[in-house]
Amino acid sequence: NVMVVMNGSFFAADSVRKIHSSALWAFADPCRGRLGCIEKGGVYFEQVILQNTVFFDIDAAEKLPSVDILTAYADLPPQLPQALLNMGRRNIIFDCFGNGTLPKPVVDLLNSAEGIFISTTQTGGGLAVRTYPNVIKGLGLTAKQARIVLMLLLAENSAKGKVTEQKQIAEIIKKLSDALQP
Repeated sequence: NVMVVMNGSFFAADSVRKIHSSALWAFADPCRGRLGCIEKGGVYFEQVILQNTVFFDIDAAEKLPSVDILTAYADLPPQLPQALLNMGRRNIIFDCFGNGTLPKPVVDLLNSAEGIFISTTQTGGGLAVRTYPNVIKGLGLTAKQARIVLMLLLAENSAKGKVTEQKQIAEIIKKLSDALQP
């Protein structure tokens, strides 16, 4: 398992967040807390480490596909995601506020748009659980984590000649999110 070790504490790399720009205690895991600590030359585990449950086979992939992140904010005009769609960008992660909330005009646009859309939360903790048609709930993944997961899954399926379905993406996100929760 990959861990982040800093300032006498260590955290699971998949759920650690940078919470300060320059402090010695700049990293933390707001949901699970630290895995353990290093004190007086000893390593002390405070939690059980979960094993990674999702693997991607991208050896045959030529390149990773494009996945964009668009930060949601009050009054986000639907013209911004529409511009991405007009450019042929069909894989968009929305870094939403609250529990995965998007402005209604954006939701209306996505209802009829073709592509893969995932909502995440920019709160630093909790789950993106707001339900919208044609939008996959990112649950406990950050926008950057969801982006990487989607890139890897699309690359794996493309290399195998498979179509990536929303149900498959939702199942993988749920599995990863469950592993991240306390």
